[in-house]
Amino acid sequence: MNVVDLAWGCAPVRVGVATVTAELLWDLQTGKKAGVVTAPTGMVRGAAYSDKAKLAATCGYGAHFVASVCFSPDGKRLLSMAGQVPGFAGLPQMPTGKEMLHIWDVETGKELKRINVPKADCVAVSPDGKRLVSSGWHDPVVRIWDAATGKDLRKYEGHTGPVVNVTFFPDGKRIASASLDGTARIWRAPR
Repeated sequence: MNVVDLAWGCAPVRVGVATVTAELLWDLQTGKKAGVVTAPTGMVRGAAYSDKAKLAATCGYGAHFVASVCFSPDGKRLLSMAGQVPGFAGLPQMPTGKEMLHIWDVETGKELKRINVPKADCVAVSPDGKRLVSSGWHDPVVRIWDAATGKDLRKYEGHTGPVVNVTFFPDGKRIASASLDGTARIWRAPR
């Protein structure tokens, strides 16, 4: 089994393990499999889990490329990043600068907003739901966005290779980013 991502849940204590073909939900109290979310087509790249929405989401390569997914803290919104396929022949490519963050209503499935986040493949939402962090394969800059307006608030530079994941710390005061340059960096989040 090739693990490509993890998504944590709180109650009951569960972890989502994204493999190349499915997301497996595990109950950490019993050590038993709690469920399977199979990817409809293609390859799984990431996973998200929401205790509040009682949902799991996967993303990956298929007819379209969705690079990253995450839920809002209240579980009412799902964010999906339509990004670039980093060098995979035969899969759809998006031109640099055309990456879009889609914000969906979990209950209705309707798209609420699109935000242009150039050169981004990964996204995370702050614990208060007011800010987004993004970065990506083709640009090692980590960016903070206002979730309501889509305004670019701040840029962090320091990685020398593709950024493959970003996240806010639970307190919302720091951001972590991981890069193929072999580093993980911790940044102070803007207030």
